[in-house]
Amino acid sequence: MLRGAGEQQLAYAAAASNLSRRHRGSSERGDGLFDAAFAHGKRIGMVGTFGPSMASMRAEFDEAARAAAPGAVLRDVLADAAAREALNAGDAARHNELVAAAAAGLRDIDAIMLAHFSTARALAATRARVAVPVLTAPDAAVPKLRSLVQ
Repeated sequence: MLRGAGEQQLAYAAAASNLSRRHRGSSERGDGLFDAAFAHGKRIGMVGTFGPSMASMRAEFDEAARAAAPGAVLRDVLADAAAREALNAGDAARHNELVAAAAAGLRDIDAIMLAHFSTARALAATRARVAVPVLTAPDAAVPKLRSLVQ
């Protein structure tokens, strides 16, 4: 049995990725986040809080765009380092505020992806500050996995 949320997220990501690889016509990212973003257009914003993961997510986006949305462009932003610090200190409201502020700085986009499972908690705060759809991996995962197993 899995013990922590991090272990559950890793197990989920592995299962989703395995399912995704068995099916054509979708992006490689198993959780469906890129596919959900591409459904809104080709100018996609992404907000993250963990710098080291952003480069790999940009590469995943580029690969997914070549397969599923040629010409798609990613505009990404790393939220203030204080966002991650706030979350680690248990101040989710401050984290959410800083993620939403970073998202509000993105311009000329069709949708915004909150890059990490941990940033999904900023969904409501972000939606309140922007006029485009805001997407999270957990919310994109359910329809993606449902489509893969049906």
